[in-house]
Amino acid sequence: MKQFLNAAIVISFFGLVAAAIWLVWDQKGYSNAEKTAVSVLIVFATVLVCKLVWVVVKEL
Repeated sequence: MKQFLNAAIVISFFGLVAAAIWLVWDQKGYSNAEKTAVSVLIVFATVLVCKLVWVVVKEL
């Protein structure tokens, strides 16, 4: 059961990241360079959060 919940949390997290990137690219009035920059920031923040969670889990 714990493995199922962990998988559900991870899938939900990456679904949220994908939705955020989709929301950025769905906007009108912004150049592709601006959309790309925001997408890169979202991915960078996601990687930092994943690393932070990894460190916290290893310490527990």
